[in-house]
Amino acid sequence: MAIVDTLFPYPHTFATSIQLSCVTFFFYYILTHIDEEIEYIWTKKWSLGKILYISVRTFGIVFALLVVLSNNYRWYNPFHEPVDIGFLKPACIHGMIYVGPGTVVILLSEAILQLRVYAIYARSKRILVLLLVLFAISVLNEVLLVLGITYKVKIRPTENSIFLHIGNVFNNITDLQSFSCTFNSYPMAPLSWIIILTIETILFTLVYLKYRQLKKEEGISLLRRTYQNQNIAIIIARDSTKYFAIIFVLCLLGTLASLGAEFDPNFIGTKDQVFTLFISGCLNAYHTLPIVAMSILAPKLLISIRTSYYKYTRTEGTTRTLTWEAAHFTRDTVE
Repeated sequence: MAIVDTLFPYPHTFATSIQLSCVTFFFYYILTHIDEEIEYIWTKKWSLGKILYISVRTFGIVFALLVVLSNNYRWYNPFHEPVDIGFLKPACIHGMIYVGPGTVVILLSEAILQLRVYAIYARSKRILVLLLVLFAISVLNEVLLVLGITYKVKIRPTENSIFLHIGNVFNNITDLQSFSCTFNSYPMAPLSWIIILTIETILFTLVYLKYRQLKKEEGISLLRRTYQNQNIAIIIARDSTKYFAIIFVLCLLGTLASLGAEFDPNFIGTKDQVFTLFISGCLNAYHTLPIVAMSILAPKLLISIRTSYYKYTRTEGTTRTLTWEAAHFTRDTVE
């Protein structure tokens, strides 16, 4: 047995533990909050909010299951079989379907939160344009990440990059002309982390500033209906602020970790491969963390808004149904 086969399991033990812990917590959260989901999602009529909720939850579950599958079944032996044998071979298919659902979760979560930003800013056209631009950048960033193009962008002008080491160990996944693939998830490239961090920073700033403004206006609200409608906007802003704060921290740590990995010293021989596998596994594992967080927090935001609204309508003795299109959310009117 080759020494690399003997050492192969060890660099992935730590990463595997993190990933499986994230997945376990994700499914635990779903099971312990299934009553809220049934009451405020499944029993209500179909709407944009319900579609987004179910989509995020579904792709989150698919991603979590693929994480478990990836850590318990190796689709092929990366050291005994060539990986640059075609884009549709098992290695490529595995990498693509692993990354794909995670990418969809990120984009759907961004859509949910950007709709909330649009709502609390009372359908501002300038905010809408900004959000559309940010979402387009997010889509482009995720597409380039899945295709592996962002790995070719060097943050540091040197050949001594951990991502190039990863590419060499996995037969150069950054070489698009050879259609090489990784046998595990693609670790997110530094440029991708930087783009996501920038977008999250902008959105976090927007919702935080609006939240502070709404809190000040809350004190001068006189009419109960106006106060309650404004209070729902405050709930949207408050929960969005918490969400973006958590995601901002996760993205910041991911950015720092990926940039730090760019300064990997040169190693020689098998130790170099094992160390690279360890770093790759850690980056993959960390990529799992924000995706699981988004899979939990974005649907939770929808639930919290619905909970507040329907409790109010029950108190008032009304049976109105909450409309989820952002066009119906203003500071003065909730339909």
